[in-house]
Amino acid sequence: MPRIVDHAARRAAVHEALWRVIGRVGLESASTREIAREAGLSLGALNHYFANKDELLISAHELGFRRARDRILETGRGKRGMAALRHALVESLPLDEERLLEAHVDVSFCAHAVTNPRLAQARRESHVELRRLLYGVIAEAREDGELREGLVDAEIVDDWVTLVDGASVQALMEGASDALRARQEAQAERFLARLARGA
Repeated sequence: MPRIVDHAARRAAVHEALWRVIGRVGLESASTREIAREAGLSLGALNHYFANKDELLISAHELGFRRARDRILETGRGKRGMAALRHALVESLPLDEERLLEAHVDVSFCAHAVTNPRLAQARRESHVELRRLLYGVIAEAREDGELREGLVDAEIVDDWVTLVDGASVQALMEGASDALRARQEAQAERFLARLARGA
């Protein structure tokens, strides 16, 4: 009798193996052979998940985005408005090893996406969801009277994304340090303060 394979569980295990390999060797050096070994699969079996390098990169990007999103939603449960916006911002900055790895994956992915329309489209799609979530908490902050007058939602979101992307590149280029983390946390607080009513 053929063995029944739980494809959802297998895919989750493959993605966790991919993340562990990236954590050890970086996105650039994450090979299908190394991922297959980590997942306990043959290369042939792994090809069902990553048929080529583009699919491996897209899977890594989507996994990093999901991990960050799910963590933010879980740990921010019950927060709304400015509290939720602050929580999402701080959780998106590269302030610990997990978030630094997420930044590494995103920045490396973007380097490939510059000249690869398929990868660029994948990142645009993930940012559609990110922006939807941000617009939601901004609407709550406005409803609760927490935002100062005259702010434009799209500009808040653009500034938020630019701050996070810039912090990611900065941490990877300068090296994560306590001093840099403190500066980035202070920058985030200055950004949030500029949004608050009475600022």
